[in-house]
Amino acid sequence: VICCQPDCENEATVHLTEIVEGQMKKIDLCEECAQEKGVTDPEGFALADLLLGLGASSEMEQGGAELECPTCGFSNADFKKSGRLGCSECYATFAEPLEGVLKQMHKGTQHV
Repeated sequence: VICCQPDCENEATVHLTEIVEGQMKKIDLCEECAQEKGVTDPEGFALADLLLGLGASSEMEQGGAELECPTCGFSNADFKKSGRLGCSECYATFAEPLEGVLKQMHKGTQHV
């Protein structure tokens, strides 16, 4: 797969999928183009923000306290980097900040 950026012939090594209003768009980038867009810069890029929308990782940090799961040791920073939780107990540990994240993603926070 070739990088989807204009005038770039490099092989794509970074593959992103974005869904906006039900439409899926795939983006294939080479390492260089990904770095230019900040996708691989750990200082300027939060995977959680990409996956959940801008501001999602800041929801996890609200309140200033660094939370850590007592079962697996997963922290707010781990979520910000990976966009995932470490174990089922994380949902209880991060319940309050996750509610804000889920509200950004969905119309509600309870499955009916």
